This record gives sequence, structure tokens and C-alpha cells, in this order.
Amino acid sequence: MVWNLVVLCRNTCVAEPFVLSRARYDPFTPEGIKAGSFLAGGFRACLWALMGDLDYFAIVFGLPRWNLSVGPCSLCRCNKAGEFAFTNFAPNAPWVDTCWTVAEWFAWVNRSKHIIFSVPGVSVLSVMLDYMHLKYLGSDQYQFASVFALLVHRVMPGTPQENLDSCWEFIQDFYRQHGTNYRYQYLNKLTMFMRKNGHVKLRGKAGEIKDLGPALLALWEAKIKDLGPAQLDIHRVIALMLKLNVKMEKILTEHKHLNALPKSEAKTFAAAAFGMAQCMSEAAEHYLTDDIKMFDITAKLHMIMHCALLAEHINPRLVWCFTGEDMMKQYSTLVGASARGTPGTLVARKCIIKLRLAMHLQFQRMGEE
Repeated sequence: MVWNLVVLCRNTCVAEPFVLSRARYDPFTPEGIKAGSFLAGGFRACLWALMGDLDYFAIVFGLPRWNLSVGPCSLCRCNKAGEFAFTNFAPNAPWVDTCWTVAEWFAWVNRSKHIIFSVPGVSVLSVMLDYMHLKYLGSDQYQFASVFALLVHRVMPGTPQENLDSCWEFIQDFYRQHGTNYRYQYLNKLTMFMRKNGHVKLRGKAGEIKDLGPALLALWEAKIKDLGPAQLDIHRVIALMLKLNVKMEKILTEHKHLNALPKSEAKTFAAAAFGMAQCMSEAAEHYLTDDIKMFDITAKLHMIMHCALLAEHINPRLVWCFTGEDMMKQYSTLVGASARGTPGTLVARKCIIKLRLAMHLQFQRMGEE
């Protein structure tokens, strides 16, 4: 599910976009008559951010697809390989200097020509990458699955299933001791992270994966400690990777009510993000020839670096799609109520009418306050 974030402003604000909108319609059509009219209580909608997952940006707005070899990122001019490779996670990587400015992007001949970018103030810099899909339902799925694969197949002495049972018991104890909010109901099947093609990717909901980080860090540190002198340098790199991952989430949690991270915290967050990515990249290279394909590096990990670089200006929590996913539940209830005793062809109309009335009451109350 995707959402474009709109800020409601008093009618003295942002009049120009609505004049432009009116000109796009025949003034004698229903659309032309409505264009530029007031919303509830004299509020008007102002486009503040374009939010959604990567497929949405590509399909709807014509922005670059994340799996391209050349130019897979909407916010910079990186490539999959070469001088501007997105797999370079050094803080001074060459791709960092290729981030778009408004003027440069509008001058680019191959930029998206979607009509939304003709609205004053809207450009590719209005695109807000969804931290939830990039990290929890992206990079973390590969990272955490790889840690599990190493534990049960390489680090621990028993059979893979016996090792996983031991890991799951440890995680459940950690959940109880630390009062973890979003918990896996079960993580005792190898198919939760092992695929038939030899690659690894952790199953689960975004909240479950998000809150698994601290438990997985404690598990990894406990199991490699059991190895004693048999520990490898790469084991310590992976431990650092998990520590930095947990540090990133701690910073976001501690500042969850802020629109942007304080400058010092944003700097720390960015350093943790780039360090975490560098460790993951080193692990991927170390296990490149292993039978199990671990620590996959995709453009999504690169885009997390953009979230980190922009954290001083916008908190990643503010534009992640958790809220949108929650709204899906509200719409499901609304559609269910609208479907009772209504012909299928009329459900959508009834649903929109109910939603319109509910929003009217909400905005009316906002105007009174």
C-alpha cells in the first residue's frame, strides 16, 4: 500500500497550485467546477511528500526501477558497478556527490515527465523513500536470514534443526526478559529463512523483523563466544554489523516524535548506517563462494544510506509506510461495513461517501480547534 502525504493548510496558503489545477479542466465540467474550491472549514491540501514503495514510484511516477544496472536510484546517479557503484558504502563514496539538486534534475532530459512534477515546489526531492520497505522488508530480511543460516549451518555443532530449536528457545527467553513488543510467534522452521535455490531471506512482518534485531545480536554474541579461540575475524565483523543495526533503531525510537533528527544524532545515525552497510558488504564478499547465498546486497541497502543522509532534515519514521499499512485495516473495516446489503457494483461508491463524511467531521473539528 502507498500513500502521498498531504498537509492541510488554511485557505490563505498554497493558492497557486489550485489555479493551475483549475486550468487543466474544462470549466463547465464537474471537475472544472470543483477545482480550486475549499476543503473542510477553509483548509486546502498541500502536497508535502511522495511516499510509497519502489514499485509504486516506478510504475506510477515513471521514476527509475530499483533493479536497473544503470541509474537504479531516484535520488542520485549511482550505478550497480563502476566508479559510482551503489555498493560502495564509504561515507565519501563517489555516488554521494551525484545526488540530485532541483535544478539539475529538471534539466535532465530523461527525468520523469509525470504531471505531478509540474506542481510548484514538487520535484524528485519530494520523493520520500520508505524506510520500512527498504530496511525491515528489504535489507534486514537478507541480513538476519544470513545470520541464522550461519548459526545453524556453520557455527553451532548440532544438526541444522537442532541448532534452530536452540536459537528459538534463546530468542523466546530474550523476548520475555526484555518485554519485546512485536514478537515472532514461531521461528523454529528452516523454511522461515532458507530457500530451495540456496539463497536466504527471512519471512515475517515488518514489526517482527524490526524488533528481532536486539535478540539476534544477543544470540550471535552468545554463540560465537562458545567458539572460544575458534572465532573468526568475520564473526566479529558480523557482530559489529548487528550492533550498528540495533544502534540505528535505538536512535529512531528515542526520537520518534521529532520531524527530523537533531544534527548530532543525525550524524551518529548516518555513521551507523554506513558502518552497518560496510560490514554487511564485507560479509557478503567473505561468503561469496559459499554454497549458501548469504548477505545479498541490493539497491535497497543503498537507499537506506539516502534515508540516513537526509535524517537531519526528515526523520525516517515520519515517512515510513507503517502508518499507511495501519490505514489499510481501517479501510478494510469501512469496506466491510459498506458491503453489507449493497450490490457489488455500488460498494465503492458507498465506501467513498462514508469516508467523505467521516473526513468532513474530522476536518470540521480541526477547524474549530
